[in-house]
Formats: sequence, C-alpha cells, structure tokens
Amino acid sequence: MKLVLALASSLVLVGACQSMSGACKTMPPEQAQAAFARLKTLEGRWTGQARHGGDPFPVEVTYHVTAAGSALEEKLFVGTAHEMVTMYHMDGEQLMLTHYCSAGNQPSMVARTDPNMDVVKFTFSRATNMKSKDEMHMHSGVIRFVDADHIEAIWSGMSEGKPVGDAVFDVRRVR
Repeated sequence: MKLVLALASSLVLVGACQSMSGACKTMPPEQAQAAFARLKTLEGRWTGQARHGGDPFPVEVTYHVTAAGSALEEKLFVGTAHEMVTMYHMDGEQLMLTHYCSAGNQPSMVARTDPNMDVVKFTFSRATNMKSKDEMHMHSGVIRFVDADHIEAIWSGMSEGKPVGDAVFDVRRVR
C-alpha cells in the first residue's frame, strides 16, 4: 500500500503527460545522461515483492550493464513462461527503453522530465509486433530510487486505449 501511495502522484503525472500533447518534454540531454548513469548503478541481483492484481508474490530482478556500458539489461521472471527483458539505453540525447514482453510485443518508451532525480518516468513511444496501439501492452513506468539498495516501480498496461492494471515492484539489492 505504501508503494502505491508513494508512486500514485507520479503515475498521475505520467497520465497527464500522455493526455496533454507536448506538455511533458523528453529529458534534457544532461538529465537523460544522469538518469541513465543512475540506472546503471542497479547492476546486480534484487529481490522483493511484486503485485499484479491479487496478493503480493516474491520476485527477483537482475540488472546487467552490457555493450561496453551503452545498455542496461533488466531480466524479470527468469526461467518461467513469463520471462521478460527490458533494455535501457541512450538514443542520441534521449533515454529510452525497449521492453521485450512475454505477450510477444516490444514497446519502446522514452524518459520524460521530472524535477525529482530520484524518479525516472517512461512513457510509450512506439512498439513492434503490435497491429495497433489498442492491443495490450506495457505503456508507462515509474522507477523510484528509495536509496542505493531499494527501488520501487510501477509498470502500467494499456488495452483498447484504457488502463488495464499495474505491475508493482518493491525490491532490494541482494548483498
């Protein structure tokens, strides 16, 4: 519950960015580079709780800096039918991600401005393996750095132009 309340205002802002064309800009280059550098500090193994609909369940997430430091790989639900990979990277001056979803599509999102550098917000940009953006897909996300060893995230799905639920993660670095 604490996580949902802590990130609710961030999700409202992400929604406002989506509905007010041009209201939220991509991050300035210096902020995008700083946010990407901060994301790369996640390298390692993380465990905690996730919730998607029902009761919380245990989750493990791994992060790996790869491609000579130009990408951060996130793996979720490794070894299961729902295994997914998200790749974070710079595209010129923009911080982006591509989410390789167990649903078989690959939405890409761009980081948006936020005065709070402890929060990185991503919103839908484009996708592959989707006939239209009305198909179910991950549409936005918020990662909040609680401290160096604790993050909270909410990833929001869309289908037929409507929110379909959030995947909420509260994980800590394994030492």
